[in-house]
Amino acid sequence: MYFIKFLLFLFIFKPFGEEAVLIKNTKLYLFLKEEIKTIPLIGDPLDMDVTDENFYILTDKSILCFDKKGNIKASTVVYSYANKIFVYDDNNILLPSSDFLNIYKIKGQKIKLKISVGISPYYTDVVKTKRGLFFFYPNGRIEIFEIKSRRIKDVNLKTRFKNPCIAKDFIYWMDKNNIYTAGIWSLKKRRIKKIERVKKITPWRDKIIAEKENKIMILDGMGIRNEIVINYDSLLFTPQSDIMLVFSKDSICILSLPLLKIVSSYKKSHPEELVFPFRDSILRLHLKKEKIVKKQEKRENLYALQIGAFREEDNAKRTAEELKKTKIPFYIKKENELFKIRVGCFLKKEEAYEFKRFLTKYNPWVVKDIPPTQETYRFNLFLNDTLYYFIYKQGIIYQE
Repeated sequence: MYFIKFLLFLFIFKPFGEEAVLIKNTKLYLFLKEEIKTIPLIGDPLDMDVTDENFYILTDKSILCFDKKGNIKASTVVYSYANKIFVYDDNNILLPSSDFLNIYKIKGQKIKLKISVGISPYYTDVVKTKRGLFFFYPNGRIEIFEIKSRRIKDVNLKTRFKNPCIAKDFIYWMDKNNIYTAGIWSLKKRRIKKIERVKKITPWRDKIIAEKENKIMILDGMGIRNEIVINYDSLLFTPQSDIMLVFSKDSICILSLPLLKIVSSYKKSHPEELVFPFRDSILRLHLKKEKIVKKQEKRENLYALQIGAFREEDNAKRTAEELKKTKIPFYIKKENELFKIRVGCFLKKEEAYEFKRFLTKYNPWVVKDIPPTQETYRFNLFLNDTLYYFIYKQGIIYQE
């Protein structure tokens, strides 16, 4: 299981009920129980939020609402400087900009602006709670937009907010590397004692994960619950996951949550793969770049994988029906009174052998051939918790 550190910042990943949503560049990947669905997006994605039934994506050009199966329900074009989206229900889609909070609602297949509320500029963070949106300011003020009354409430806690986050009914933040907490309803400030010089805090379910130098801690409003001393560069986990990935220079360690016990560890290699926790297991996404196909490529001395050779055409058709379900490109070639089913073609013999692992059921072998078709389409295959992308272009299979 492998990971390359800098790729992490290209992705937005959120759990969504029993499914999950991942955004990479201008594509959306919806992880369903039966399949992984790919949806192209218009514009550059900025942020995403989910409800029990829908998920919402904000791009630099639009707001998009999708259902659990990835079907688009509603959309609109937006002209604002917002880069965050917060959704409470279909009638409360909140987009905060520099000095306005725009509230949208769904009407039919359109998302329409309902009202704009003025907010103070220069806030540093926005956090979503059950009560509403909390806007944090450098001078220790909090402006609360209450979702029920749609009014702005001003509170001054006289502190410098750093890294504010919400877990259950409490706000947590850092001030001079100490951790403070306050209830989202009472807003009574209290310091969590004996926890100092913390680098970062992140919510996990109803608790907080705090990062110190060579130490990871699980804590709540009462103090430390579990901790582990470990050398690391960065962490990766999601609210729904029961595991955490801990990255160092040359390895990945997997910890169980909330006990912080080491489950296993791996050496890093293969930088074309991204690893992240998904529910209670590891999901690996293959991210190899698409190869450039030159028009002048020779179409001789190509290689294919032969699945089988049948005397009866009906037997060949039965095997062909199985392959159709996988979308793997194949063709039937009649040769020496045999119906031969072949997959491919490939430019190099090594590429054909590499593809064999997706066809172990048929025990194929490599043969020389020329593709009989000029078709072009994309397909993907799932193997050992990893999703691989391919393009079938002019009769040749390339890995993306």
